[in-house]
Amino acid sequence: MVNRKGWSYTLAIANPKGGVGKTTTTINLGAALAEKQHRVLLIDFDPQGHLTAGCGLKGLYLRSDFPLADLVLRGDTDQIKAFITPVENFWVMPAHMSLIRLEDELVVQRAGETRLKKVLEALNADFEFCLIDSPPAVNILADSVLLAAGRVLVPVQAEDTSIRGIEALEAEIQELKDVLDANIEIVAIVPNMVTSNSVSERVLGDLRGNQLGQTGRLLTEYQIRKRIDLAKAWHEGKSIFNYNPRCDAIESYRKLADFVCQVSSS
Repeated sequence: MVNRKGWSYTLAIANPKGGVGKTTTTINLGAALAEKQHRVLLIDFDPQGHLTAGCGLKGLYLRSDFPLADLVLRGDTDQIKAFITPVENFWVMPAHMSLIRLEDELVVQRAGETRLKKVLEALNADFEFCLIDSPPAVNILADSVLLAAGRVLVPVQAEDTSIRGIEALEAEIQELKDVLDANIEIVAIVPNMVTSNSVSERVLGDLRGNQLGQTGRLLTEYQIRKRIDLAKAWHEGKSIFNYNPRCDAIESYRKLADFVCQVSSS
């Protein structure tokens, strides 16, 4: 694998609140970027392995000869690269059940938060875009992903708990900046799984009203609506581009890909 363009842009898809569509966003944003002829790597660093399953690679998550946690701790990038798998028109670095214990291991390791950054720098060199599906938590594993990426895309569901999720993520990033002098930025907040009801409209109005400081400025104008075909596509191990090319959500993912391409070149 060769990245002939000579540059790479890494982006963590993160939100401490679960159930906001991080995995679906990662898969379909990756497919939209690949549609534009970019070399795209999706990395599943959620110990639950939802992206891995959603790309049809659940068998790798359970393999006994894929001790991903140990490989990360040893910095064995050559062995990790061997498990990068082509899916549709992009590539996937699958998760493994061993990630469940990686958090405890990182806590006792010297400079544990930075172990993943060194590994990912070696992996993403072959790709133009590297999207990381992050764990829905505030812990050392999530910190490691934020430090490794340096840039964050935040999917939010249009409900009241979304505000608390954004606040928790902003506090986590600020702590990493204060303690480790890290350079981490939120590049966009994307309304996801949006429905046509009064609660969604009110929450989106509140977010756009800039009640959280920078949130209104970072919230994208377009939104990804809730569609049953997105859940069906994940269940089938496919992107929505492959599962149903006529789904109207595809246009939103294309707009999101246009945005990511724009910020990556600025």
